[in-house]
Amino acid sequence: MNNNNDDDDDNYPGKLLHQAALYLNVDLLKDLLTGDEINNIDATDRFGCTPLHTACISASQATLQNDTKVLDSSLEFIMVLIDHGADLNIQSGERYDYKVRIRLIIFIIIEARFVIE
Repeated sequence: MNNNNDDDDDNYPGKLLHQAALYLNVDLLKDLLTGDEINNIDATDRFGCTPLHTACISASQATLQNDTKVLDSSLEFIMVLIDHGADLNIQSGERYDYKVRIRLIIFIIIEARFVIE
């Protein structure tokens, strides 16, 4: 789903899901997915990222910081999105160079979690 959002457009479908993903807020995500936001699970932001991309980006930053608490919540967040039908094959927009498939990012996060322990 491509929304073609302008840089100054702060109101786009899925915005709340993207904000939840930015902060890896699992409780907010679960609440949002019980309502109409479920229809925006693959909505892209102005950079062409879905909530799943945003969550993977946030999780990768936690991996670099060796933050196990954030890693745990990021994995839970990602799994909730997947369980609710998030598309694993959508690639992010051209502005960001996150062309690696989401499955690979998730694998890296899981591997990092085991290394940190």
